[in-house]
Amino acid sequence: MAGAGKDFGPADDGVVVSLKVGEAASLVLPDPTDPDPRVRGSSVELAELINIVASDHREWEVRAVRTGTTAITGDLPAPWTLTFEVR
Repeated sequence: MAGAGKDFGPADDGVVVSLKVGEAASLVLPDPTDPDPRVRGSSVELAELINIVASDHREWEVRAVRTGTTAITGDLPAPWTLTFEVR
């Protein structure tokens, strides 16, 4: 699935997202108390977006930095995995 400019989260469990180097997508966790996601791989970098006012979610920019595959995982509300393939 082409992912540039799109939002992804736990509800997208199992999806494989395609990005080109330099493109970005968003990772959105619907509960601001959820723990940080885990990253396995080095083809993307996560940068948390910090809100200056309280928010009902947490959000990261997922930036494609080199070719390869990276899995981003979390445990809440149930275990989930998003796979980012960068070309």
